[in-house]
Amino acid sequence: TVSSRVKAATPQTLCAQVHGPSEPVVLTVTLVLESSSNTLLEETVEEDFYRCITFQPPVVPRSTVASVNVTVQGESGTLSKKAKVLIEPATFIHIIQTDKPIYKPGQTVKFRITSLDDPNTNRIAQWLDNTIDGGILDLSHPIIPEAAQGSYVITATTEQGEQVQHSFDIKEYGLFHFLHVYPTVFDFMSEFKTDKSGCTSQTVDLSEFFLNKSGYHDSFQVEAELQEFGTGVTLKGSARTSFTNDIRTVTFEDEPAS
Repeated sequence: TVSSRVKAATPQTLCAQVHGPSEPVVLTVTLVLESSSNTLLEETVEEDFYRCITFQPPVVPRSTVASVNVTVQGESGTLSKKAKVLIEPATFIHIIQTDKPIYKPGQTVKFRITSLDDPNTNRIAQWLDNTIDGGILDLSHPIIPEAAQGSYVITATTEQGEQVQHSFDIKEYGLFHFLHVYPTVFDFMSEFKTDKSGCTSQTVDLSEFFLNKSGYHDSFQVEAELQEFGTGVTLKGSARTSFTNDIRTVTFEDEPAS
């Protein structure tokens, strides 16, 4: 017995049984394809026999009908039986990986494992009939300096029509500007994330800085370091902000003469 549908290059189980032979016989089990055959089991049987074996169907490019031929041959005659088996192509897991998620125009995209589409789904590069050596295919594609910014897609297609995609972005990154420092105090060694607009804020208790003591400057020096997630690009900036003990100034108009 064997399953009527098996997966190529995947371990399968076949069981054979001969009950009460009247004479010694030779049991032969063969997997037959259109262009090849493979003997799975060959055994001389003299008494009740039962055995299960493990075998791997060959790799096929598409679904293929094969047959399992069983022959029991003795001196008095030969008994044969055939069973059809559908061998389905193996399902491989393909992974596309780029050397980083974001590129600048003019840089080279290095990726493993095939057409390359731009943000407008126009095919801008193609590699045909590439064979993977050891499971990895290394390719690269230079980006022209005038490349449109946006999301690009790498598509890999196998002979079986299996398709996998991976996207990456092209944009000018690292162009951060420290435009304004609000009149507040940033505590030293604080670390926090910006919002989607790239802004963040921090409030610090000024009482810890002894502003009522003499001998101190009336301003704070702010040092900031900004790191972009995904690219690791880091920029540094600094600014100065002043402080005063005067919370509000009130003036009186048309004061009566003293």
